[in-house]
Amino acid sequence: KSVHDLKRATGLLARFDSTMEGVKDDTFLAAYLLDPNRSKYDLTDLAREAINYSDGATAPSNWPASAWDTATAADLTAQTAKVLHERILEKNLETIYSEVELPLAPLLYEMEKAGLKVDPRVLADLSSYIGQELHNLTLKVYQFAGREFNIGSPKQVGEVLGELNINSNRKTSTGRVSTSKAVLEELAQTFELPRLIIEYRELDKLKSVYTDALPQQISSDGRIHCQLNQTVAATGRLSSSEPNLQNIPIRSDLGRRIRRAFVA
Repeated sequence: KSVHDLKRATGLLARFDSTMEGVKDDTFLAAYLLDPNRSKYDLTDLAREAINYSDGATAPSNWPASAWDTATAADLTAQTAKVLHERILEKNLETIYSEVELPLAPLLYEMEKAGLKVDPRVLADLSSYIGQELHNLTLKVYQFAGREFNIGSPKQVGEVLGELNINSNRKTSTGRVSTSKAVLEELAQTFELPRLIIEYRELDKLKSVYTDALPQQISSDGRIHCQLNQTVAATGRLSSSEPNLQNIPIRSDLGRRIRRAFVA
């Protein structure tokens, strides 16, 4: 059989207690192996490139539109799969295609279904701790700035730095004073306020993106069911999304403490 996106097909059929076997080609995975830098792998785009497909045919009067679309997709998949498999063979990618990527796709669906167990108490304790640290940092920032302002606003941060003559003379595309991390790190070598703002931003991100957000994404079974993607990273590694669990910092102590919330 040939399919387009084996992992998705596995999940759709699982709703009907049906298991698909005998899959020899996945146009989605084949196209990724041949060109891992593409941003998307739509079947119609692949068919245009592989078999010069032109999307202009309309369904015959006696065909329901959904049935026609299904038949068309099946035909395109079969024809495109043949061409892509030939290219896989030409580039000596058969082993990784047939023995690694294809068998992995249904397994990833099972991993998504199983999910990752998370201890919400660890995240709740960390959220409270980071909240107190942010409060203390806020007071320090206000003390150095000489007034209160929204530390999360790049515009207001730029205004405060300008008032204190802490300036890198770098501007954004809109003409505002730049407060990017690179600029603040440069200024932090001389001034304490930019260093505190960097620290505030990092803690605020950990709290909003992880310790506050992750508990909201834990399902009733106590697990987070993120998507595991085979065809996103150009390096060939897996990536995760909804939520992305691979950006949790590992070099910082707080990042490591967030990771401890995940139960092996």
